[in-house]
Amino acid sequence: MAVDPASPRSVVNCLRLVDAELRNLPRSERANAALTTARSSAFALARAGNDDFPQAIETLLTALAAVHEALASSYFPELQPAPHARLDAEGDGARASLDPFEYLEREHVEIQAVLRVLEELAFQSERSGQVEKSEIRSIVAYLTECGELGHHEKEEAILTPKLVEHGFDWFEGPVAMMRREHRHEHLYLSVLGHLTHQTSPWSTEDAHRFATDARALCDFLRSHMDHERHDLFDQAARILPEPIKTTLARAFRDFDARQEQALSPVRARMAALVDKYRVSQPMAPA
Repeated sequence: MAVDPASPRSVVNCLRLVDAELRNLPRSERANAALTTARSSAFALARAGNDDFPQAIETLLTALAAVHEALASSYFPELQPAPHARLDAEGDGARASLDPFEYLEREHVEIQAVLRVLEELAFQSERSGQVEKSEIRSIVAYLTECGELGHHEKEEAILTPKLVEHGFDWFEGPVAMMRREHRHEHLYLSVLGHLTHQTSPWSTEDAHRFATDARALCDFLRSHMDHERHDLFDQAARILPEPIKTTLARAFRDFDARQEQALSPVRARMAALVDKYRVSQPMAPA
């Protein structure tokens, strides 16, 4: 999958698309060099055996991060992460909060708030058959962009390589379960997204299906977050050295700083929904 040019989600295909765009842009030397390294790393991953697989993944992720950095520095300097010195200058209280697992748990609290809104919409759908599809789309957008492309990305692209480096098994155990459950979540969201884009009014069956699928997603995500908390975060918090945990937390904050502008509208719409239904703690500011 990593090197299959026919797959729109393969690494090589995505890098080829980036390369095609760079041909029309100035100042592309640094980005082109990073792309070449990333392509080589993708092919190395495809050839890696079981013993070399975790290291090959980390090498590829590092190469992809270098592509991002090259593109950001060449064309989007405003997206460059804030200097680490600013974090250190915030005092002992700020340093004490630099725990990557507390960081991820705060995002879990936000997701719980979103799920309570989704459950309220499921109740409305069963009671009256009427529900605002735009509100469901806002939930799907939040869980996709802030959840899959934000929260999951931090867990899989930033946290997982460090976990594997410190003894977690890539193929079995909590890391493998986390990755599998992330894929299952994507399937749930695809089903809900399809329902929200149905142009005709919902039938009674459609309304019941939405309510059933929405509740199933809520139950699944709560179970998933519970698995992560007990089977992954608690273990990792005990095993990882403190400098690694500090590095991870900073990487999470830098990642979110780069995404903040793009995700602000999605978070604002979701915060408005949470406030409307008054079913949770306030969302973090957009």
